[in-house]
Amino acid sequence: MDFEKENSGSCYKQCFCMLCRGSNVNIKTYHAHKQKVFKFDESQIIPDILFDENLHLKENFSQKLYASSSVTLLEAVFQHFYVFSTNNGMSKSAMSNALQTEKSHLPQPNSLPPTFKEAKSLIKPLLMPLQKYDACINDCILFRSCDNGNYSDLASCPICQEPRKVKNSSQKVFHYMPIAPRLNRWFGTSNLCKLLYANKVYSNGKLCDFTDSNVYKNWYTDQGVFGDHEEQQTVPLALFTDGVNPNKHLSTQKSMWPLLLTWINLPVQIRQLLGPMLLVGIIPSGRNGSEPKSLEPYIDLLVDEILKLSEFPTYNSYRKAPVKVKVALLQFLCDIPAYSKLLHISGHSGLRSCGYCKETGIYCKHLSKTIHLSNRQFLPENHPLRSSNRFSNGSVELKQQPVTYTNEEERHLREIFDNKPNRNQQNNFQKATGLKGKYSIMKLPYHDRNQQMQPDGMHTIADFISHVMDLLVGKSDTKKVRLCEKHHQRFPQTWPQETAAEQEADRRATAIKYPAGVEISPGLHFTKPWTLRTMNSKLQFVKTGALQWCIKGLLPKRQETTLFTVLEVIVRMTQQEFEISEIKQLQDDTHAALALLERDFPLSLQ
Repeated sequence: MDFEKENSGSCYKQCFCMLCRGSNVNIKTYHAHKQKVFKFDESQIIPDILFDENLHLKENFSQKLYASSSVTLLEAVFQHFYVFSTNNGMSKSAMSNALQTEKSHLPQPNSLPPTFKEAKSLIKPLLMPLQKYDACINDCILFRSCDNGNYSDLASCPICQEPRKVKNSSQKVFHYMPIAPRLNRWFGTSNLCKLLYANKVYSNGKLCDFTDSNVYKNWYTDQGVFGDHEEQQTVPLALFTDGVNPNKHLSTQKSMWPLLLTWINLPVQIRQLLGPMLLVGIIPSGRNGSEPKSLEPYIDLLVDEILKLSEFPTYNSYRKAPVKVKVALLQFLCDIPAYSKLLHISGHSGLRSCGYCKETGIYCKHLSKTIHLSNRQFLPENHPLRSSNRFSNGSVELKQQPVTYTNEEERHLREIFDNKPNRNQQNNFQKATGLKGKYSIMKLPYHDRNQQMQPDGMHTIADFISHVMDLLVGKSDTKKVRLCEKHHQRFPQTWPQETAAEQEADRRATAIKYPAGVEISPGLHFTKPWTLRTMNSKLQFVKTGALQWCIKGLLPKRQETTLFTVLEVIVRMTQQEFEISEIKQLQDDTHAALALLERDFPLSLQ
């Protein structure tokens, strides 16, 4: 609660309690109102954990390093841990040696701890708690007590029978960092809690951030996840996960999977910074550095905590009152392989590879992958491309846009999958539906995969740009590509065919001068594609118009027009903000551009 803002020359005070939410209170009834609200708060809400934001000022932390020092003990120890954490080759014994050396050179007596162990024990009250679980080497279970059973005392996995330990050492260990203590610290620290109440800049008619969307606003309607709960007392979360090779040299294969949460309604300027992002754990690799076989036991641990935090009491240091905070996992941001593991859907090679609709692809034996000849289904019924005979099937497209699974349909199909008697029948069922069995996140009562699973735009656009550049230098003109085109009675060859075109594109790419702030440098981007190292550099290559200029005049006219249409759509869909009234037109233009791409370019470009 905050009663400190007073309107000058007025008999009202602005009140930020749970009842008033920023409205004015008559100054004559101010004290009675304050007592009433505090009485209401204290009787209804008792915080589970109270965070002391002045903990670091306690005597053992604030004491001087030595008698005449201007540095406190806590500052000195933190400086050592900062060096330790930013030098990934530094060992604990090396830090102990550094502490001992500095301690011996400081004036005596001094309070600097001489070893890593003593330094860590000193700051341990300030650290977030860490939970340690043994895991099955095949990622079947965590050895803990959960809804499926009590596995905490087992010596082997009940599913695969692998031993929990080998030579008295755990085969795999998962370290979990709970969310609740960090949320308590955030709400209990006034400078951090204040950020939740930062004034947001609203752009009328524009979509500048996810929080401007109708999806986000619907969370706070009567039928939404949070209902009429105040926005500042909600924690909508987005989950990121993907396989990462922690080694400097990629030749050393090892895959670990970090689980990251983003607090969606934090100010956009700090939302993606490492501090506000919540790392809940890193799933370790399996045998020989292989990626985890399943994410389920680890995600299940996270889901169990989120269910407990659906509505939990804490102390709001901005309002100076206890409040109830609602936490919900409402968004997922992954690439397609990660979605396949996380949400149990088919990957991009499956016949039912779309995670949003029931569209079925065609397996091409020449390319050894699934291709899609259905882009015209998304066009309006009267669109001229629907009646064009230049597409692979040579006929009018009469099919309508594919429909999506409803929540009820999907749950029913996943139950059928789980009840199949053997793996072979499950695989056939997955090919037919694109769905596998149930997954842990489905325990969340508000979970809606189609609405909450965000498209993987970053990889899709970057891979498309790479494929286009490979096509332009002839790398895609292979026997397999030609056999595919011949099978569908399409193009006998791809473009361009002359080496001179490739050399001309590279000559133009080396002559470009880029404005400040662009991370691209002039180079042989077509024959040496690694010169565009990052996904952002590939996107900048398109958004600056450099790719369009490099290839102008090097393709047949119709193909050039189509490719420029697709690149123009990419530029529009990756801009910083959108006019809400223009989004429908952008969607229509995207469908038309992809239909043209299907018509005028080899199917291998998909």
